[in-house]
Amino acid sequence: MSVSVFVSEEVVKAEIAEIEDSDSESDLDSLSNLDVTGKREADVYGVKAYSAKCEQMGIIPVSYFIDKAHLQVVSLKHHGIRSKGAAALAECLRINAEITDLDLSDNFIGEEGGSFLADALITNSTVEKLNLAGNKLCRVGGIAIADMIETNHIISTLNLSGNGLTDAVAATLGTILASSSSVKWLDISRNEFTDKSGETIANMFQHNTDLLYVNISWNKFGSKASGLIADSLAHNAFLEELDFSWNGVGDEGGKHWAEGFPSMRMKRLNLSHTRLGE
Repeated sequence: MSVSVFVSEEVVKAEIAEIEDSDSESDLDSLSNLDVTGKREADVYGVKAYSAKCEQMGIIPVSYFIDKAHLQVVSLKHHGIRSKGAAALAECLRINAEITDLDLSDNFIGEEGGSFLADALITNSTVEKLNLAGNKLCRVGGIAIADMIETNHIISTLNLSGNGLTDAVAATLGTILASSSSVKWLDISRNEFTDKSGETIANMFQHNTDLLYVNISWNKFGSKASGLIADSLAHNAFLEELDFSWNGVGDEGGKHWAEGFPSMRMKRLNLSHTRLGE
């Protein structure tokens, strides 16, 4: 007994089209992989330079970074990079033109490591977001990063929180940001800024026309610095959000905030835990 199976022409065409699409996708994936491989061989991503520096300094390369160096967003937080690892990463950043968002938070990079990265980022033209929170940059590393910002006009988001930054760093960073900068989002919270930095920070707020968000909470500002900063913000028409919480505003500083508030253009202001009313 014979059985005849009839398949419509439309079904055949659909199956052929599906096979061709599958082959096309496979070809595209292969081409993409070849492209990445080829660029790795040419060290377009700076991986060879990174690995060579690691070998020179006697440290083990971070394989995760090697695998991700061709991506735009790279997170290396909590990888224990330290200063030598930062020196190796700096060699990569001199070459890499793919990474736009780099998170190096909590890596104990230190003052020397911060200087290595700052030197490389002076000429880097792709990193727009940089997170260096919790790296013990302190005075030397902090000033190096601040100086880099004066030359680098690409970085728009900068996180320097929890780095033991001193008044000397505030003086440099504040002076640079007072003139002009590409930085629009800035986090310098949880550092060691005191009333000595009040005038510089106030001057930064009064003259900067780029900053939209600033977090300066958990520092050591007292009523004097608080008053100067409040007065300056009455003349700033660009800042949209400020977190000034966990500083020592007090009643004396609070008067300046109350008087200047009607002229402030900010959409959000955080003055919580600042000893107001105590």
